Amino acid sequence: MTSYHTIGAWKENGETHFRVWAPHAQKVDVLIQQGPQWDFDSETREEALSRETDGYWSVGLSGMTRFHPDNHNASVVVDPESMSWVDFDTPGFENFIIYQLHVGSFAGRNDPLGNKPVAGFADVAAKFGYIRGLGFNAIELLPVHEFAADRSWGYNPASFFAPESVCGSPKDLRLFVNRAHTEGLAVIFDVVYNHAGPGDNVLWRYDGSAIHDPGGIYFEGGQITSWGRGPAWWKEEVREFFLRMNSITE
Repeated sequence: MTSYHTIGAWKENGETHFRVWAPHAQKVDVLIQQGPQWDFDSETREEALSRETDGYWSVGLSGMTRFHPDNHNASVVVDPESMSWVDFDTPGFENFIIYQLHVGSFAGRNDPLGNKPVAGFADVAAKFGYIRGLGFNAIELLPVHEFAADRSWGYNPASFFAPESVCGSPKDLRLFVNRAHTEGLAVIFDVVYNHAGPGDNVLWRYDGSAIHDPGGIYFEGGQITSWGRGPAWWKEEVREFFLRMNSITE
């Protein structure tokens, strides 16, 4: 029997495991996509999660690689062994020379790459040689987790652990990091955990409950900021969501 040590989705012992915290839910299912990745019209099958203690639900499934709840929360489960990473030694902290950039605008309009209104990971990767030639040994990206619409500085996160779709797929981001390492560039990600975007955060009323607060279990009692409601850091389960999801994010 697998000893569940995290939440989210991960590969272990030949199975894909799913685990969520949804204390007010009466039933939790995961929809498995049968067709091509991101084909929202493809057939799906439904698998039920089993209730654990303390509001957690989990299941381990064989023979699948991705799940597809709907066009708002579609996700891919990645086997970490499927990516061949180049060898790379991160510079010592005192030796970092960092080039900070915004992916969407770094290579876009009036650019030889194609006058694109919003740049993606591949567009920026095409300029790694230029950045390295300036003497930098690291790049730091303004937040690239999923946000509302296609244009943003990234400080209005909608999904804390998904790359912004307009910039590229999860695979595109892995290739981006690998290519940066090939060019001798470390990659630093700027993340936003102190608040969520006000319009479409996937954790808002996550298990359908808003008994004590309109934000539901992940936000009730959270700090009110100028940019949106902060997570309910006073809850152990919320802290574990960020820590445990980080532990399985590539």
